[in-house]
Amino acid sequence: MKLLHAGVYYFPWEINSSVPEGEALRTFGRLCCYDLVRSEAVLTAQHSSAQYRVCVDTKFVEPFQCWPWQAHLLQLPPLTRACDSGQEQPVSPHWP
Repeated sequence: MKLLHAGVYYFPWEINSSVPEGEALRTFGRLCCYDLVRSEAVLTAQHSSAQYRVCVDTKFVEPFQCWPWQAHLLQLPPLTRACDSGQEQPVSPHWP
C-alpha cells in the first residue's frame, strides 16, 4: 500500500494555478454548505476584504461528519481542478 506524501498546508487564497495538479494539500475553512446528493462540501475563508471558497468532493469520505458554519481542518488527497466560477478555488481531491 503506497501512502500519500505529506500534504503542504495552503490557505484557501493560495490554492490556485501555482499549486501543481496531483499534489496532496491541507487547507481550512468554515463549512458554508454541504450537498449530500452531489457529495460536495464548500469551505469559505476571508482574507483582507475578499471571501474565498474551496469546493471539496467528499465521495470517498462519506458519511462526511460536518457542522455548518463551523471551522473544519481537512487533509485533501491530490488536487484536480474541477470548477471555475469567479473567486471559487476548485479542489476536487483526486476524484472527478
